[in-house]
Amino acid sequence: MSRREIEESYKEIVNFVNEGGYDKIGLLTGGDSYEYPLDATIKNGVRLEHMNVMNATGKYENADFVPDIIIAVNFAPDEVTICHGFEYEIKMVAGEDICVLEKTGNL
Repeated sequence: MSRREIEESYKEIVNFVNEGGYDKIGLLTGGDSYEYPLDATIKNGVRLEHMNVMNATGKYENADFVPDIIIAVNFAPDEVTICHGFEYEIKMVAGEDICVLEKTGNL
C-alpha cells in the first residue's frame, strides 16, 4: 500500500470518528502500524487507548476502559471481536489494512 493510499484511508477513518461524535476509542494494532496520524487528527477530548495488548506493556492496559468503537490498524479482526467483555463488529472498512469496529453488546 502506498503512502497516498494510507493517507486516504486514515482521513476516511478520522472523518468517520469525528462526524460520529465518539468519545472513547480503542485501538488494535498489529505489526508496523502508524498510530500518530490518528492521535494527531482526531478531535481533542477523545480518549484513545490500546486494546488487547499482547506484549510486555499489556500490564498497563486499563481493563475497565470500554470504548464505543475500536480502530483496527494492520490487525485482522474476527467477524465478532471481543475486548474487555464486550462484542464489537466491523462497521466500516477504509483501505485494506484499517477498519472501525462498533460495540454491539456485552457477553
